[in-house]
Amino acid sequence: MTSIRWPIAVVSLVVSLFLLFGGYFAYQKFQIESPMEKAISQTSHIRDYSLQIQPEKITVRLMAKPSFSLQQDYIPLRRKLTDLADDRKLSLKLEDKAGGELKEAWNRMNFGVKEGIALQRYTQIPQAVSKEADTKGIRSHVMMDDRYLYIELRQGNQWLYRVLPLHKPASEVKDNG
Repeated sequence: MTSIRWPIAVVSLVVSLFLLFGGYFAYQKFQIESPMEKAISQTSHIRDYSLQIQPEKITVRLMAKPSFSLQQDYIPLRRKLTDLADDRKLSLKLEDKAGGELKEAWNRMNFGVKEGIALQRYTQIPQAVSKEADTKGIRSHVMMDDRYLYIELRQGNQWLYRVLPLHKPASEVKDNG
């Protein structure tokens, strides 16, 4: 009599685990992954993308076409993906095509941008960007919403995108000064 109960218990366990994990993976595929892929594929000016979904974080890497715009393409896409991510943290990374002169210009204007964010002097940021960009013949576009600062730099067939948070999360280490 006891020998019959063990196989039933093992089969019940296997079926329960199959249903539990199968349901989780089906939910992830149909409620998160497929809608995100659809939103990305419907966004014009995206050449390619990769999507990595983890239990607490979703990472999306976008490879943009030269006609990609932070204002017209990135911001609406970020909003859609944030809604689809539910409670998971969304990390959206843009791959840019920046050469040496464009990267050097960003490195020189980076200090003024970070200082403007840290001191909340947001009107100084476009000035810091355009001052450096104008001397090198770089087209620049600076935008801001309530959470991020968006900087787009273009020179010839090269481009560089930066999306910087305006409010850094509170650190566990406090400054005693």
